[in-house]
Amino acid sequence: MGKDSFTPLYDGGDSSHVHLNKFGSNQLSQSKKSWIARNFSRRECIRFVPKSHDVSRCKCGRPRERHSQQALESGQGSEEWNVASCTTKHPTNAYGEIDFEGYGGQKRAPYLRMSHDTDANLVITLMLKRWNLEIPNLVISVTGGAKSFVLKPRLREMFRRGLIKAAKTTGAWIITGGTNTGVMKHVGEAVKEQQLMFGSDTQVNVIGIATWGIVDKQSDLISEKNGKYPALYSMEPTPGHQGAMLDPNHSHFFLVDDGTEGKYGVEIGMRSRIEEAIMKVKTDSRSEAGSIGVPVVLLVLEGGPNTVATMYELIKKKVPAVVIDGSGRAASVVGFAYNHTIKRNVDGQTINVIDPQYEDEVRAKVVEVFGAKGADKTYSMIKDVLEDEKMISVYSLDGEISQDIDLAILKALLKANRSSPVAQLNLALAWNRIDLAKSDIFTEEQQWTTETLSAAMLTALLDDKAEFAELFLQNGLSMREFLSLDILCKLYAEVPGNTTIKPLLQKEMGKRQVKTIDMDVVGEVIEELMGDMFESYYRKDGHYFGELASYAEGLVLKNRKSSKDLLANINRIDPLPTPYLDVFLWAVLCNRRELARVLWEAGREPMAAALMASRLLKRMASRAQEDNTITDISSDLYDHARLFEERAVGVLDECFNENETLSQTLLVRELDHYSRMTALELAVSAESQDFIAHTSCQVLLTRLWMGTMAMNTRWWKVLVCLYLPVLIFPIIYFVPDEQHERQAAEREHQKSLNQKSSKVKSHKEKNDAPVVPVYRSKEEKAVSNDEEARVGTENEEEDFQLEDYIPEIREDDSMEVIMRNKKLGFCDRIMHFYSAPFSKFVGNVVGYLAFIFLYAYVVLFNFPRFDPAKTLGGIHPTEIVLYFWVFTILIEEIRQLAAKPPKYIKDKVSVYFSDTWNFVDIFSLTVFIIAIILRFFTNSRIFTASRIILSLDIIFFIVRSLQIFSVNRLLGPKLVMIQKMMQDLAQFIIILAVFTIAYGIALHAVMFPSPGIYARNNTWVTITSVVQYPYWQMYGELFLDEIQGEKPKEFGEVDPDGRWLSPLLLAIYMVFTNILLLNLLIAIFNYTFERVQEDSDKVWKFQRYDLVQEYHSRPVFAPPLVLLGHILIFIRWVWRMCRCGHPPRGSTMKIGLSPAEMEQMDNWEFQAAEMYIHQQQQKNSGTLEERVRALGDRVDCINSQLNRVLDSMSGTRAHALTDGNGLEGGHDSEGRLARMEVELSSNSESLQKILALLQQQPPVKGQAAVPIQLTLLHYKARSSPYPGSTAKRFAVQDNMVDWQVPFPDYKPVNYTAPVVLANPVWADKDLMAMSPRPELPYNQMDHTCNVNRVSYNGTYVVKDGLPLNPMGRTGMQGRGLLGRFGPNHAADPVVTRWKRTSAGVMLQGGKKVLEFVAIQRKDNNQWAIPGGMVEPGQLVTQALKAEFGEEAMAKLNVSQEEKERIAKQIERLFQQGQEIYKGYVDDPRNTDNAWMETVAVNFHDDKGDLFGDITLQAGDDAAAVRWQRVSGNIPLYASHVSILEKVAKMRDAAF
Repeated sequence: MGKDSFTPLYDGGDSSHVHLNKFGSNQLSQSKKSWIARNFSRRECIRFVPKSHDVSRCKCGRPRERHSQQALESGQGSEEWNVASCTTKHPTNAYGEIDFEGYGGQKRAPYLRMSHDTDANLVITLMLKRWNLEIPNLVISVTGGAKSFVLKPRLREMFRRGLIKAAKTTGAWIITGGTNTGVMKHVGEAVKEQQLMFGSDTQVNVIGIATWGIVDKQSDLISEKNGKYPALYSMEPTPGHQGAMLDPNHSHFFLVDDGTEGKYGVEIGMRSRIEEAIMKVKTDSRSEAGSIGVPVVLLVLEGGPNTVATMYELIKKKVPAVVIDGSGRAASVVGFAYNHTIKRNVDGQTINVIDPQYEDEVRAKVVEVFGAKGADKTYSMIKDVLEDEKMISVYSLDGEISQDIDLAILKALLKANRSSPVAQLNLALAWNRIDLAKSDIFTEEQQWTTETLSAAMLTALLDDKAEFAELFLQNGLSMREFLSLDILCKLYAEVPGNTTIKPLLQKEMGKRQVKTIDMDVVGEVIEELMGDMFESYYRKDGHYFGELASYAEGLVLKNRKSSKDLLANINRIDPLPTPYLDVFLWAVLCNRRELARVLWEAGREPMAAALMASRLLKRMASRAQEDNTITDISSDLYDHARLFEERAVGVLDECFNENETLSQTLLVRELDHYSRMTALELAVSAESQDFIAHTSCQVLLTRLWMGTMAMNTRWWKVLVCLYLPVLIFPIIYFVPDEQHERQAAEREHQKSLNQKSSKVKSHKEKNDAPVVPVYRSKEEKAVSNDEEARVGTENEEEDFQLEDYIPEIREDDSMEVIMRNKKLGFCDRIMHFYSAPFSKFVGNVVGYLAFIFLYAYVVLFNFPRFDPAKTLGGIHPTEIVLYFWVFTILIEEIRQLAAKPPKYIKDKVSVYFSDTWNFVDIFSLTVFIIAIILRFFTNSRIFTASRIILSLDIIFFIVRSLQIFSVNRLLGPKLVMIQKMMQDLAQFIIILAVFTIAYGIALHAVMFPSPGIYARNNTWVTITSVVQYPYWQMYGELFLDEIQGEKPKEFGEVDPDGRWLSPLLLAIYMVFTNILLLNLLIAIFNYTFERVQEDSDKVWKFQRYDLVQEYHSRPVFAPPLVLLGHILIFIRWVWRMCRCGHPPRGSTMKIGLSPAEMEQMDNWEFQAAEMYIHQQQQKNSGTLEERVRALGDRVDCINSQLNRVLDSMSGTRAHALTDGNGLEGGHDSEGRLARMEVELSSNSESLQKILALLQQQPPVKGQAAVPIQLTLLHYKARSSPYPGSTAKRFAVQDNMVDWQVPFPDYKPVNYTAPVVLANPVWADKDLMAMSPRPELPYNQMDHTCNVNRVSYNGTYVVKDGLPLNPMGRTGMQGRGLLGRFGPNHAADPVVTRWKRTSAGVMLQGGKKVLEFVAIQRKDNNQWAIPGGMVEPGQLVTQALKAEFGEEAMAKLNVSQEEKERIAKQIERLFQQGQEIYKGYVDDPRNTDNAWMETVAVNFHDDKGDLFGDITLQAGDDAAAVRWQRVSGNIPLYASHVSILEKVAKMRDAAF
């Protein structure tokens, strides 16, 4: 095969290549002849041995006339005939592509006749290399009845649908016998049905392996030379032929030849060897660990003794089998025997054997179906087939668990690999069946670790299987432990070639002349895509380059251990700092949408990550458009970038709705892993107009623009105070002033509250009443006239404050003056006023207008010629002032250039000139300098040139003033329109120039032919006239008299022929220019205007950032005084260099946070992202497509269940009419109907009990009529494993939960946690270990233990000294993690307030929005309502207050006086609570003898004054605490969402 091993020129799935090119067709035929003919052969009989009963026919099956003379002679006297001695090999003469006549929609099927002893590996090579089949992930070998048989309609439908679904979803091959009979025909019809529904593009590879000797119309397939392309095959059978037709719905055929004819089963051995060879082929995967041997499964449908023999042989080779019970004959017999097997231990192994009680019945069925001949052998094989329970699965349409056949097929393979969960996972990965992984692999019994999931995770990443990656992250895989530098480099090394990033990486590797990729190369590419101001941490952090590798190499030499193991250990000790971000960037650069989404949702800093992804994707899209060597997938990349931009906006919106000020802090905080850029800078870099246009960004830009001045400060006040600083104090209002006024008002209000509280306290002391907080019901609340609750609340101004969350801000950061509030002294007010960007802008506008007036004055009135004899050359002083002014402007431009973020001057210049206005500045300044230099020459012509240049240069300076209008919301977008139209005009002028020059040359040549009397001898005049006249004629100055020769003196003498031809040329020219081109230009301008006008507001908001950033970084003074600012900047720079060793950073629009603050901000942002993701999932699930899909699934499920019931009913009737011994009637339908009756009866009894409880429920006097939510069944209390342990509960079905339902087999697991058995003060003694058990005072107050054992749900049953869970069985006895037998009481304080913004209380849908105090649990990181257990001797009201204090207010970093004030406010709050819920809690800690009950009470701060100035801080019992919006979309712990829903309804708030 050496020299013939080449890339095949045709695709077996599409023969159109053969007909596209005649030369290609010939080359294909020759290649086939040279390869197939040498490697594949046929068999021919060479010895005629007559049959005993028919001497005219050989034992090979062929008649005498079809044998050669030599064969007839050599066979004389012979009686024995065998393949080895009586046949010989010849090059195959039957191969090519079958075209089934009458099946035009089918693609041609490649076929090959081959010898029965052909090397199976050669066959595999043919399929993969020549027929171009993809390596399968699964092979389904279908066997069964070779003759036609009938399937039940529903079984036929399930078989067809399930088989094709299994093949399509896993990329499987289906192997059959290939003929148009029996099970092969059923498979073919399934394929045909699938192609009719979904089209021929979704072809399934169905490979038929048939016996050549039984195939009808062999002559249609034979060609002695070059095969047949195509081989026309008619589906009309040959009269009298005993063979079979090939099935037209198969995609490929192998026709096995052993020299016989009319003999069935010749292909069985060859088929077995092919399947065995396929099992040795590795599946296609980019990961070595993801490549597994192709699994093979046997699917049995009907069949005879040969089918049982096939099962027997394959199961011995460890090929699992799936038997379709109910399909008839062999399959039904094996299914019946399987259903009557028992387990038995033989020689230490557990095997399945047929139940002795049913052995005779199984034997009788074997005889009945197959006959007495060979029955014992068949029965013995069936017994052997059933021995290994893992290797056989029986699919029954009437089984207890309804599932499709595709699941049965795939689960059979998982079942065969049950001892190796990793092997099962590799199979599911290869098939890309996430449903199987979730249902059968990631179960509660199997614990997964990062080590066991690492290989699978790498495969999922490389093969772009996002759902599996998400599943691994949810089930034990730690990205920090998984990702190492070696794996990260491998991910980039395996980047597909059709991506945009691959050529960029190769280009960078070529520059460095390296052959292996490293993270320095990746970092360089990322920097190139992100822009000059971005510095990738891949090039700075030692985790990503040689330091760790060198360290590992040293350890290898020292310890002589595996480098791989040492690197793994290093990764655990010192992992990569940002594993999620690293893999996320890889997924983005590879444009893998779903993987990028999964990693973005799991990672930190989601807003910055999304913005960086948007920038990278847009830059890659731009590169794909510009570079022809890169695959152009720009539209897909732009769409992907848009998705991430939407995600960034969504997270920002959630943050803004939660807290305005903190959301703005997120925008300006420095991000260490993003080159110390801010989210705002990343958004500008990504050109994310939607993000910048968000309200949060715009409020922040307004804050930055105004500095510390109040946001409603008018421009005229600033203008006046610029030149009269004394007026700053009376007319300029600062933000700290507003804050101090609010604080003063709050102090006065608090003072009045304290005075009132003192009076109340003294009144209580006089009455000797204990000061105990109480909570009131709704009724008590409604009639309450408590004056204390109303003091100071009327006519109170709404509380609003700036967030003082960020205490640590560098002194050199000007953000401090905005985000912090402090008293402003005399100098502070002046400094803050002049340093505000708005003040700088007003000063620069006034200064620039003065500069323009000065420039105009000099040019118009005082620009004399330079005279060396006069003082200063006769130059007027105003001109000298103008020169100095321009000099200061030039210095400011140089400072702006130097302040640009890039490190290198080349990159700085590139960034600087990316702004059009900077280009205008440099051009106008350059022209001005040239004019001034020429101005000092005494030559009059040079002076004139200087004056003209200077006069024209003022145009650019005046045009430069247009930037002033960009501040205006209406005029700003108009500048964008002008810029866009200038770009359109530049392109239009090129087209116009073509017409103008063409017409000008033709016109001049016609009018003034040269040489001759009409020629113009002046070359310059000729050139100018070629352009001049066409240009002015376009505007209406036609020069008609001149071109007609009527003004020879002024215009020149025109050639007579030109006099009549020139007007004709003019007419044609005017049609094209004035009518066509100019109207085209107008249309282009209209389109540009409409496009910009639609997004004008968004464009203006986006432009604001550049303006704010520019003036935020400008010196305080405007030119010409800006020179003072430059001197101060230089002095400060020198001082910092001497003191700190490094200069200050250029931009000051940043906030630097401490690590603890960054952690808090990250957690807050991550929770907002989770909220956004949750809302998006709900939104997607509510779309029309999802609803239709879900409805379709429900309809299918109901239809399936209905069909099962109908079949069961029909089966029952048939059973009643027969003796019940028939094979098809033995489905035990009566038993299933009996179970259904029992279940219906149980449900009916449960409903009657519920109705009785509802009727007997008495109203509780003095309490609010809060609707009680009855929990009919507890589910979490029956979940396994038990929290904090590996203990598994005894399985309890829903209908067996009630204690009154008999359950004799109920054996609950006894478990009590060691921490409880240690007998702490909050736990009872271990009654489970005592005999006899002392009975505790249940259903009453236990004064001995000081514990209330009364249940909120009423009296509970006590049996054998142990209380029984009032909600029923849980599958576990003992106490688990609970301390008390019986009810364990808890308290959940729900502290709420109205969510407020600067505009007041937030409204949604016309209702107010509530906030509640939420804590993050340490055990599972879920957010929840603060709460805990009621301690011994503690009242519920005391527990409510204590739990809130421990979890939400425990670590307040305030003075003792402040703590006392806060304590009084909390005490006041907890005196007005309202009960929300009281009763049983479905908690995973519950057992049969111990359960949780709770009281949830709402404490509402209606006016927002109690917590207005208190910062919540988490205690030791909680990981974090915050104010959280009350909403049904919030994922909370346990059933806390339902509690919040009750609060929202009670407060008439949005939910």
